[in-house]
Amino acid sequence: MLKFKQIISVLVTAAMLTVSWPINTGAASTSARYMEALDRGLVAMMTDNGVYLTWRLLGTEAYTKTFDVYRDGEKIADAISDSTDYLDTTGTSTSVYKVVSSNETASAVTKTAVPFSSDTNYLEIPVAPIDDYVHDGTSYEYKIHDASVGDVDGDGEYEIVVKREANHQHAGFAGFNHMYLEAYKLDGTVLWRIDMGRNIDIS
Repeated sequence: MLKFKQIISVLVTAAMLTVSWPINTGAASTSARYMEALDRGLVAMMTDNGVYLTWRLLGTEAYTKTFDVYRDGEKIADAISDSTDYLDTTGTSTSVYKVVSSNETASAVTKTAVPFSSDTNYLEIPVAPIDDYVHDGTSYEYKIHDASVGDVDGDGEYEIVVKREANHQHAGFAGFNHMYLEAYKLDGTVLWRIDMGRNIDIS
């Protein structure tokens, strides 16, 4: 049986490193390492107390950077310097937010975020169909196992890379089915699928 939609829940455990940027920790000296050129990653979530916002301090930015928060085009918080989150106690489920750093102008920042609904503070990502693995007349569905994140297409947003294997893999006869790696955008777009072949165990 094909399943066309599953929910992928992952912890952000690692990043695929692609672009070289200097790291500024606020100290006098800087060093360089390979890392993605990520965007602000603003997320808005409904809570019992209002709309909770969280965003990234980039690896290229000093800890002293400040941020302004806008809701529906109006500034509601000014020069936040001690955190990268904010609770808007008067925000609603239809509010539109953006975060502007101290070296940006509000008009130049185009990326915005709207809250998840109060009972679904997660993303539901559709999974691409794949034929079941059949062994001795029994079908085994290819399920999502391990996952990691990284900006694999260079657009500044994280994608999810998942390992996919038939659900019999650890049931005593592993190695017959193929193992797959798949990369998904957060809207479910499949960037690629790699067939790792048979007898692959990368758990």
